[in-house]
Amino acid sequence: MKTHVLIVEDNKYMLEFFEEMFRGSSRFALAGTLRDAGQTEYFCRANSVDLILMDVQTLHGHSGLDAAECIRRQFPSIKIVVVTSLADAGVLKKARQMGVDSLWYKDHGEDEITDVVERTLAGEHIFPDREPNVEIGAAWSDELSETQKNILRLYIRGNSYSAIGKKLFLEEATVKYHMNQMIQKCGFRTKQELIAAAIESTAITAMGTL
Repeated sequence: MKTHVLIVEDNKYMLEFFEEMFRGSSRFALAGTLRDAGQTEYFCRANSVDLILMDVQTLHGHSGLDAAECIRRQFPSIKIVVVTSLADAGVLKKARQMGVDSLWYKDHGEDEITDVVERTLAGEHIFPDREPNVEIGAAWSDELSETQKNILRLYIRGNSYSAIGKKLFLEEATVKYHMNQMIQKCGFRTKQELIAAAIESTAITAMGTL
């Protein structure tokens, strides 16, 4: 009997990549594809699903992690592999807390995702030791301190220096100092360049733990 796979992915190219993987398989059957994680529960009620590949950020702003938590409660027998390009320790932590079975980063190869899927179906829980190290301008994400990453997350969400300071128990001047340090370390001239690069590299995400 084939394993029925549901793909929840809003990126067109990744969706096509996963579809190609499973359509030609003698072991797997493609149960369906969704671009909006908010539709996952309804789909699972109406269709046979054994395994879900779940993106974190999907269409209409719906969180794959929230959908995974709902599926885990409603359909505990369904295996869930979270797939993400978000280099954020908060995503890794939240995925573990919500009880998903495994997590895979999209910048890894097809052989690795196949291995993760097979081992997950066999009952293993596969999680990387840490988030991937990604480039932000002239620096790497692991060159930034956790405080600096948290400042970036909060600033991207629209918080002022003053508000960030209150949330992180820092002086406003300290928040500004860290921002300037990151601009310099990453080789940028302005704060706007730093923020744009951080978002582009997926080093910072709205799915963090703050």
